[in-house]
Amino acid sequence: MSIPAAVRKSMAGVLALSQKALASEALAQQPGLWQSLHPAAQVLVVLGLLLAVGLSRNLLLLAGLGLVGLALGWASRVSLRLLAAVTVGAALLAGILALPALFNWVRPGAPLLFVHHFGPPGSDAVGLLFWRVPAELWVTRQGLLGAAFLAGRAGVSALLAAGLVAASGVPAFLEALRMLRVPELFVSVLALAYRYIFILLAVAQELLVARQARTVGRMPRKLAFPFFFSALGTLWLRSWLLSEEVFQAMLARGGVPGQFRAPRACAPRWKLRDWAALAGAVLAVILAVAPARAG
Repeated sequence: MSIPAAVRKSMAGVLALSQKALASEALAQQPGLWQSLHPAAQVLVVLGLLLAVGLSRNLLLLAGLGLVGLALGWASRVSLRLLAAVTVGAALLAGILALPALFNWVRPGAPLLFVHHFGPPGSDAVGLLFWRVPAELWVTRQGLLGAAFLAGRAGVSALLAAGLVAASGVPAFLEALRMLRVPELFVSVLALAYRYIFILLAVAQELLVARQARTVGRMPRKLAFPFFFSALGTLWLRSWLLSEEVFQAMLARGGVPGQFRAPRACAPRWKLRDWAALAGAVLAVILAVAPARAG
């Protein structure tokens, strides 16, 4: 791979990430359902819905919570394409991880789909490394349901979290964590880390552009890996020096280690719609727990 292609890809990635961050901050200022809620109410509602997703034992309820997440995103002017991409990606990843649990070798259950018979005809079991497993490989009903629940929960959880992050904005989210009595040091580290991501990307972009300015033609393949690892080492060194400079600047302005505070955002008072949204999240948790208690 030539250096110009790497430079173009890195610059495009930095630009895309910056545009997404700016779009999220601009979206948080527009009128919408999530934007009208109190920051603490937003986080509590999403936590309640995530709890309902984790406790659900019914695929229909899980699908209903997914529709609720899509409706909340649509009412908050969040891109449905973005929400769909996040949901499908998380569900596919969880489904791939749960793929072995489909079969009776991992999760015994009622046979649903025959796959293959191993060993000689009539044999009941075969040796697999240090274990004895059934000779017939089946997709079981319990395994299929378990994989469907895992993929559905991962997709719906990612949908709800993406809707919150896209609509509320990082300052409101940090303010909500502070209102919920999350340790101030943890919130401050999150705020600094969010801002530091863009600085780190800018430093990486500068390194690649500088290398491109000193390179003539294509880079040989045998030099690609040494360049990659040397760039990682240089990036780590420059980021460490930059963090030391930031720390010394904080101390020079009167900061005390472990006692600095992130910028605070002005939070409104709780309104009726905030309590109504929180009541809806509690109702979702009750609906998710009720079938398990009844069973």
